[in-house]
Amino acid sequence: MINIAGIDDRVYPRKNFTPNTHGLHVGELWESYPTFDSYDASDGRSYDNFIIRKHPITVADLRQLSEVKRSMNACRVNEFISPDLLPVVYHDGDHPYILVATPK
Repeated sequence: MINIAGIDDRVYPRKNFTPNTHGLHVGELWESYPTFDSYDASDGRSYDNFIIRKHPITVADLRQLSEVKRSMNACRVNEFISPDLLPVVYHDGDHPYILVATPK
């Protein structure tokens, strides 16, 4: 795990990810669902933002993603993403769809 001040437990490159034949690397910025009671404490869902690269993900890449303005449910797929971060993929952990931000 890579520790970055302010987002220590939410930012890390996926250590168990094996690049596919195209040599893709994935970095993940995640946040757990809110916990309000004991039922929520056993909920393993999270809000996940991924960056995808053909080169290894760096701490700087993840820090840059963490600084993108987030909307509801920790989503960072919005018009404020720097083009050099794209593509970015978001999944809220609760629905069967994802949001993808790519260059135009």
